[in-house]
Amino acid sequence: MKNKVAIVYSDYYKDVTNGLLNGFKNSIDATFECDEFKVSGSWEIIYKINSLIDEYDKFVAIGVIVKVRQIIMNFYLQVLPINY
Repeated sequence: MKNKVAIVYSDYYKDVTNGLLNGFKNSIDATFECDEFKVSGSWEIIYKINSLIDEYDKFVAIGVIVKVRQIIMNFYLQVLPINY
């Protein structure tokens, strides 16, 4: 079996992505050959992996998806007074 790993990542949140990417690269065994593929967003990761399925036998997907609506709502609930 091959030891080719495709690392597919989106770096919209660069600090988080770089930390995850560097952590993985620092911990993987040297017998693995890793290639990196950057995509425009986290939702595109699966499509890129699908296009590489015949060339690689192992995949690492790195991306961050944030539920912005919930974060904003939680913020408003904390800072706005609620008058009944």
